[in-house]
Amino acid sequence: MKSKDIKEKLTDIVEKVLLDMDFELYDLNYLKQGKKWVLRVFIDNVHKPISLDDCELVSKKLSTILDYYDIIPESFLLEVSSPGIERKLKKDSDFNRFKGEEIIVSFKNPNLNPIIGILEGIDSEGRYIFVNTGKSEEKVNRNDIKEVRIHFRFKGDKQ
Repeated sequence: MKSKDIKEKLTDIVEKVLLDMDFELYDLNYLKQGKKWVLRVFIDNVHKPISLDDCELVSKKLSTILDYYDIIPESFLLEVSSPGIERKLKKDSDFNRFKGEEIIVSFKNPNLNPIIGILEGIDSEGRYIFVNTGKSEEKVNRNDIKEVRIHFRFKGDKQ
C-alpha cells in the first residue's frame, strides 16, 4: 500500500477515535524521517486548550486502535501534539473561531510582504479574509495566501 493510501486510511480512523474522545483532528502527517516512519497527529478542542495529559490520553488510545487495525506495514513512531501557540489557520471555522486575534498572513508571491494585524473575519463564501493592520482594513483573497498563523507576542514585545 502506498503512503498516500495509508495516510487516507489513518485519517479516517484517527478522526473517528478523536470524535469519540471529544477532540478533533487538526492535522496528520505520515512521513519517513531518516530510516524511521513517523505518524504525527495534531489534535484540537474548540472548548479548551490541549494539555499534555490530553496528548498522552490520545496517544495511548490511538496506539491500541492502530495496533488493532495494523494498517502501517513497518514500525513507526507515534507523536501526538497540539497545533501550538502560533497555529496555522486553515479551515473557514478557524477564521471564525480566532476572530479578534492577531495574525500574520504570508503570501505565495515572494515579492509581497507579510501582513500582521487583527483578524476581522471571513466572507460567507470563504474566499476572503479581513485583516485590520491598524493602518488599513485589508481584504485578502485566500488563493493568494501561503499561510495564516496566529501571531503570538510575549509580554514586552514591541507592536
